[in-house]
Amino acid sequence: MTASMFATTGQAPRVQRVEALAFHDAAGRIRHMHHHIVLEGAEPRPYETMVDEVRAQARNLGIDPIDPN
Repeated sequence: MTASMFATTGQAPRVQRVEALAFHDAAGRIRHMHHHIVLEGAEPRPYETMVDEVRAQARNLGIDPIDPN
């Protein structure tokens, strides 16, 4: 039997929404997917801020993202 890798206590906030971005290459193949979960009570990040951060993450993985649509 393996040990648990996490522990919880109390009530977790509910998921308010899930945002997803898909970056594709010039041929239309999806090269990078990003999911952002907004929990109840949290302020969602501005869309452009999220896109800029995800583009930087993709580039760090060696992916040259074209567009998140």
